[in-house]
Amino acid sequence: MNNVLVKAIFVIFLFINPFDLLYADHEKEVTPEVAKARELLIALYQLDFDLFKQLIDSGADPLLPPSDRYGFQYTSMCQSTQPDREAFLDYLLSDNVDVNVGHIFRPKFAEFHGSALACAIHFENTKAFDKIVAWGVGINDLLNPQAEQEMFYRTPLEIALIRRKFKIAAHIVSRIGANDKQIKVLVSILGRNGGIEGKPDQVYRRELVQWLRSRGHEVNPKPPAPKELYEIKK
Repeated sequence: MNNVLVKAIFVIFLFINPFDLLYADHEKEVTPEVAKARELLIALYQLDFDLFKQLIDSGADPLLPPSDRYGFQYTSMCQSTQPDREAFLDYLLSDNVDVNVGHIFRPKFAEFHGSALACAIHFENTKAFDKIVAWGVGINDLLNPQAEQEMFYRTPLEIALIRRKFKIAAHIVSRIGANDKQIKVLVSILGRNGGIEGKPDQVYRRELVQWLRSRGHEVNPKPPAPKELYEIKK
């Protein structure tokens, strides 16, 4: 994306409430609770920790989605698991927020549980993942207990693999290993999807292959596709 365009978008997010633009034609009535949840997200986007803390202390709910529109349902709890937002996550974890709370997003072909651990997987933030597990969330518990489709009723490792989040998958395996069901998912994913040559996730794919082979499991990873096929001509 053009650098000038990126800077322009950043300026808009700094000085204009983006939710006023995104939701103007979709949500005519906004409750005070939702409005405050949106303010909380803006403070988080701007990395304004003092304002974020002030809003939390005044009753803003970090577990309340800012909208019911798919794509804009990530809560402040979820967004705090992005890299370089450790101070915000630490504050929420110390504020007795139930990080197990999430909201099922149901796009056409998938279900995503927006709890803190699910979001740490989504953003592939191993530091946030470890903080949340240390808080008390089970590293091998079912992540989507409310999922309607069985294929999304899975453990963090399985969710990471299904979503091709190999950095987190390798991190989880290095901590607790994998059970028979998870190994089947791992072998299947590596055999069907080789990724793209030269991409950072290739390192973690190789780590997972080595881990499987070191424990006597047969795995035939699919070779990565040439990166030239995916490069956009300028």
